[in-house]
Amino acid sequence: MIDIDQTFLIQLINFLFILVTLNFILIRPIRAIIAKRAAWMSGRVGEIEKFTASATSKMKDYESALEKARIEATAVRVGLRDEGVASEKKIVEDAGSEVTGILSSARAAIASEAAAALTTLTAKVGQYSLAAAGKILGRSL
Repeated sequence: MIDIDQTFLIQLINFLFILVTLNFILIRPIRAIIAKRAAWMSGRVGEIEKFTASATSKMKDYESALEKARIEATAVRVGLRDEGVASEKKIVEDAGSEVTGILSSARAAIASEAAAALTTLTAKVGQYSLAAAGKILGRSL
């Protein structure tokens, strides 16, 4: 059985003295350091959250600017392609009309040269026929 005598009282006083001493020397400073560290960490967490929010906002702005640039580039590309197609069509039409003009003037020149040759040949057909008959018969007519 447990005997409660004066050693128990001395041990109890010793325990309480050690408890108070350790509280002043060790436990309070450790608690203060832990509280200080918790405050520092919560401040860092706040900074990290602000940084993350800022980065997310900047990323959204970047993506929207990139999408806007893509849309503008597509519009410019389509506009330039349409302009190129119209320019190509005009060049082809101009070349076609130029070719048509050259072709008709060449046909007219060929027709006039053929008419002139026919007129010349028609005028000299008598001479040529006499010369041909003379060669065939072997004497001049």
